[in-house]
Amino acid sequence: EKVLAVIGPSSSGETMSIKKIFEDAKTPLLSCAAAEVIVNPLASWVFKTPQNDSSAAIKIFMEMNKLGIEKIAVLVDNSGFGKAGKEQLQKIAPEYKIEVVEAEVYDAKATDLSAVVAKIKANPAVQGIINWSVVPAQAIVVKNIRQAGWQVPIFQSHGFGNIKYVEAAGAAAEGVIFPVGRLLMADLLPDGHPQKALLVKYIKDYEGKFQETASAFGGYAYDAFMILEKAILVGGTDKAKVREAIEGLKNLPGTSGIYNFSATDHNGLDLDAFEMMTVKNGKFVPYSSK
Repeated sequence: EKVLAVIGPSSSGETMSIKKIFEDAKTPLLSCAAAEVIVNPLASWVFKTPQNDSSAAIKIFMEMNKLGIEKIAVLVDNSGFGKAGKEQLQKIAPEYKIEVVEAEVYDAKATDLSAVVAKIKANPAVQGIINWSVVPAQAIVVKNIRQAGWQVPIFQSHGFGNIKYVEAAGAAAEGVIFPVGRLLMADLLPDGHPQKALLVKYIKDYEGKFQETASAFGGYAYDAFMILEKAILVGGTDKAKVREAIEGLKNLPGTSGIYNFSATDHNGLDLDAFEMMTVKNGKFVPYSSK
């Protein structure tokens, strides 16, 4: 259709399926999906707005170190996001002296995961769980763990950053720990924080229009539009110049963090883009291990 650029898809598996098409067509793609394999290894014409899953894994492992958790179970859904997350978790865990003693993949459409939970619960070595998912079934995992009477610490990925997952899990979601962008704690940021004004306005505009709680997911698309707009102002309607303009964007506040793109970094976000949060009384609140 001779488009200048494309925003999307919003999931990792679909992005990976079309990545080569955009490379071959020399057309900028701004994915709203999180898996690091979208941009690493580097693809000249492919960018993404969500934080890297490797950064989320590192933030989780850092908290586990503080809590003395050394042996864990990893549960992931069978989406592209889950597959990529499992690879990152198993690769990075040894760097933080953490051993993955159980690793299971569950169906994204599952309605009962008690059998998977029973299997990992049977391993007495498990001190903590990482449930890495971006589908509704992640809430079922949390419910089944607590229904089994298991009070093991539960960590989620940044794919948990939608209050609807908490509502689906109910009381079982209390105490779940996860890394996420600052959108979920915008009102708690100091007034001088470079993201605060943008986040507060985004939340007001989004919730005013759609009458639902803003989540990180809509923010990924918002950031993609903003990045593309900035690039078009520089590169006009020349695809190559637009691509180069994206690579030149520095210190750009978005809903997901402060973007600093380069010719070798097509995500532009680092570990600092994440904060650790938890669930208390059915709401997202900042997490502290103290």
